[in-house]
Amino acid sequence: MLCISYLLPKDQVKNETWDLPSMEEGEGSDDTQQVIEESAPIVVDVKGAVQAPGVYQMEKGDRVIDVIEKAGGLIVNANDDVVNFAQILYDEMVIYVPKKGEEVKSEFNSSMNSNKININSASVSELMTLKGIGEAKAEAIVSYREQHGKFDNIDDLLKIKGIGDKTIENFRDKIIAY
Repeated sequence: MLCISYLLPKDQVKNETWDLPSMEEGEGSDDTQQVIEESAPIVVDVKGAVQAPGVYQMEKGDRVIDVIEKAGGLIVNANDDVVNFAQILYDEMVIYVPKKGEEVKSEFNSSMNSNKININSASVSELMTLKGIGEAKAEAIVSYREQHGKFDNIDDLLKIKGIGDKTIENFRDKIIAY
């Protein structure tokens, strides 16, 4: 039982009691950990043709358009044709907005310049282009990603039921995880 008293004028003191799940020492709750992970901010680096380039804290589920707006929006000569404004942000993401006529730097927006599929942002139909990945496995990958966050590396796909080492070897050179 947890009791909290609020600091209010003497005649309005409130006491509230909540039942919290008990935990043994050293024991963690998976539900508690999931809530912490879901509510933890993500950090995104915005570079290039925006009003205020920099590093921004965003919420899980925010999109590229949200962080660009937070960065003051695009400058007049920004090349917005190469930016996927609808893409969901992930922690440590770098977004580079080039100026019109500027060649896009390969270290930025690599999903745009690569023929590899990013398992952290690919749609079900994109994942189904991989040898050994049908609709059910593609949906399982997307579902896992939505529930647990981005894959840290390609071998994290082993956490998906029905995907083993042999399946991953079929397309290891065709995917990336960033």
